[in-house]
Formats: sequence, C-alpha cells, structure tokens
Amino acid sequence: MGFFFHENVDKHGNLSDKVLAVTNHHVLCKVDDKMYDFRAPSSPRQQVRVCGTRRFQHGLDEVKVAVVDHGTDASICAEEIAELEAKVASGGGNKDIINYLDEARGELGGHRVAIVELEKLYKERQLGRHRPSQHRRP
Repeated sequence: MGFFFHENVDKHGNLSDKVLAVTNHHVLCKVDDKMYDFRAPSSPRQQVRVCGTRRFQHGLDEVKVAVVDHGTDASICAEEIAELEAKVASGGGNKDIINYLDEARGELGGHRVAIVELEKLYKERQLGRHRPSQHRRP
C-alpha cells in the first residue's frame, strides 16, 4: 500500500515536476533487513528514505497537534456562532450577519469532520504500528 503525490513548487518557488511516493518498507523489500535501491534499466538511480520509529512517532505527534488545532478552531467557531445567534435572536441580524453565521456553521462542520478523520487516522496508525523488535525473522 502506498500513495503518490506531486510536488507543486520547489524550494525556490518554481513549478516542480517531481512525483513522490509514500509506502512501507515491506512493500519495497522482501527481506526486512535489506536496504532498497531502485534501478530500472532506463531510469536514473532513485533513493528511498525509510521512516524509522522516531520519525513515525513524530508523524503521530503531528496528527495529535492537528487534532488539537482543529479543536481550538472549532471552539472559536462555536463561540462566534453563539454570539451571532444571540444577535439574530434579538432582532439585530442583518443579511451580512446571517451569511457570516452560515459560513461559521460550515467552518465548524469542517473542523468537526477533520477531527473525526484525524482521530481515525491516528487510531489506525497506532493499531498498525510495528516495532522492529516485533518483526519475525525467518
């Protein structure tokens, strides 16, 4: 399993034609302790960076931070919605306020969906996590 993504711009801001891939080590190598070295007959040598446990943990930590960030943003949206609904209920809601209220509700929904998806990703990665000490050698 893996996925490909396209680098939009390089570090200098120029359009890039690089295509990058993310996958697991066992997808690339039949033998777990072998380093991957891709050499196609007509292609230049390509390097693969293997994600170690420290980087894997860093990625999990980044997912947790993203969940917290979306939670903070969702709280702010909820407070704004409550204020706007109070204005509308008191009769002070013009068309702009009602439009902003709808936008805020949509933004809140987006944050909630993002939180659910990120938490799902985090749990899947935690359950699917393999440590080198857990690997069986033939």
